[in-house]
Amino acid sequence: MTKNIVTHLSAKKAWDLIQKEPKVAFIDVRSDMEYLFIRHPSGSVNIPWIEEPNWEVNLHFVRDVRKLILGGVIDSPEHHSVPVLLICRSGNRSDEAGKLLVENGFKRV
Repeated sequence: MTKNIVTHLSAKKAWDLIQKEPKVAFIDVRSDMEYLFIRHPSGSVNIPWIEEPNWEVNLHFVRDVRKLILGGVIDSPEHHSVPVLLICRSGNRSDEAGKLLVENGFKRV
């Protein structure tokens, strides 16, 4: 993962990252319903980028990712270097979500 840009990984490279970096935040950005009723990877956490029924962007997405990484601790620059691995069905939502995280100081998305 490169600093300050969204990096796209193959499934194998994503798996290798999860094995190498125990603190990786593995986030499935699909809707709650997709996460519940369609298979999702073991170890992933669901933080929707957009949500039904109106398919509006989750205004709390960045905050929710920070809470996951920090466990509720006050925001700190070193926590922005935790690897964040985003997945969705096609890659579009995870790309949009990743760009917003980078804009908000995350360095390894």
